[in-house]
Amino acid sequence: MNRSPFSLRIFVADGDPDGLRIVERSNWVGRALVFPRAAWAQPSVADRSELQQTGVYLLLGPREDGEGDRLYIGEGDPIKPRLATHHSGKDQKDFWTRAICFVSMGQALNKAHVQFLEANLIRLAKQAKRVPLDVGPWSSLRMSGQFEKACRRSTHSRSVLFACRSKSARRNPHHAWVQCA
Repeated sequence: MNRSPFSLRIFVADGDPDGLRIVERSNWVGRALVFPRAAWAQPSVADRSELQQTGVYLLLGPREDGEGDRLYIGEGDPIKPRLATHHSGKDQKDFWTRAICFVSMGQALNKAHVQFLEANLIRLAKQAKRVPLDVGPWSSLRMSGQFEKACRRSTHSRSVLFACRSKSARRNPHHAWVQCA
């Protein structure tokens, strides 16, 4: 795998390094929000405009047997209502203690994009065999056709991928995805 140097910018939004962190990578049009479950109801998290966007998210927390973490991978259009149902709604997931959300800074992702990303993240997590997955029957979603072929050409099977629309995507669909390890 070709690894090039890059920089990460981590902004500690509420002054607590264990609270909300906003992560950006150089030459990437995406943004990650990382926060503990306890911060969900705080305005520093609840009022974030990024949560009103379409994106993918990871919920992590301890396994029932105490032997490491377990992982749930989801998508939302927008993300906030989905996280709310996992926090205290009808699809509540009690295990999670922290969340990681990925969005495009230009709001360039749509429902089809994030469904594809969710399916690929689940596939990659299963291949990695690092943590047990909390998945439902929809986790085998597969997209076909030209869209999938273009995305497969631009990703590496071992990297954790988050794809976001690049500016060149409007001119050339084969450059529509940026792989971020």
